[in-house]
Amino acid sequence: MEQNLSKKTRTESDLIGSREVPESALYGVQTLRGIENFRISKFHLNEYPLFIQALAITKMGAAVANRELDLLTEEQTDAILRACKEILEGKHHEQFPVDMIQGGAGTTTNMNINEVVANRALELMGHQRGEYQYCSPNDHVNRSQSTNDAYPTAIHIGLYYTHLKLVKHFEVLIEAFRKVATDYPEAELVIVGDGPELDNLRQQANDLQLADSIRFIGAVYDPKTLGAYMNESSIYVLAGMGGLSINDAMTYGMPVLCAVCDSTERDLVMEGKNGYFFKDGDADSLAGRIREMFESPERCKEMGKESERMIREKINMETVSERYLKAFQEILRLTHLRDSGN
Repeated sequence: MEQNLSKKTRTESDLIGSREVPESALYGVQTLRGIENFRISKFHLNEYPLFIQALAITKMGAAVANRELDLLTEEQTDAILRACKEILEGKHHEQFPVDMIQGGAGTTTNMNINEVVANRALELMGHQRGEYQYCSPNDHVNRSQSTNDAYPTAIHIGLYYTHLKLVKHFEVLIEAFRKVATDYPEAELVIVGDGPELDNLRQQANDLQLADSIRFIGAVYDPKTLGAYMNESSIYVLAGMGGLSINDAMTYGMPVLCAVCDSTERDLVMEGKNGYFFKDGDADSLAGRIREMFESPERCKEMGKESERMIREKINMETVSERYLKAFQEILRLTHLRDSGN
């Protein structure tokens, strides 16, 4: 995600010294140092909106607690909460440019959210960005916190957000199956997975009068048990996250239907060759793809054979190891160029 930063700057200082920060940036000097010091991967915080929102929720909770303890003024608390709410609405996410891989156990990430919230809060209070005497990233937004507290708390919240999205994917899968089951009453849907929402999904199946056609088998950890379910199935549908599970389906020679969730799918599924993509969250799109497979059993078998061939020839331990080796070599090359000043 590119940022449109102005050429004008403001001066910010930390214990190391002063730096010029782009005037249009909501982040500050600590984030700037993180950008410079941790150029490690190609993945950046602004590519993970659920984690950014989880960080904002963490800061909101801390602000409320600090206000109750009279450690923040009412004005500071209100501005911090409003700034965090804007982040929850999807605003300012481009202001989180730090690398996801970094030293310091996440301190740079924590300071990124602290600085963005502080500077936006300052604007809401009628001050200029960087006037931290009125609302400081450290003394106010991060008050009573440590990165060792804030970072794992945000991870837990982000994982829960992901869980809610995954439940939605299963609901879409059940709805898509309902649309197909009217034309193929002998079809059966086997759902693998466990969690607190399983009872709600079962209730959805009952409400749609699909209780006899949908099996909820829970979590499966035994390879032989998983293999038995794979062997009795003709199509593998990835409802949501967890693209690496496609490997299992391809190993058993199954065609794959999936949406693109974490880009792993693009590496494993070749459109029209060993499977199809459907529009994420769209039951009609998924139902249409399932019908295509059911209407052409021979085509379905051909795709399954292609999945097995790809695993055997293209996506095996040797080829994956080679890709990782090349990735590490590229990281070392870029690190050398950075350190040498080229």
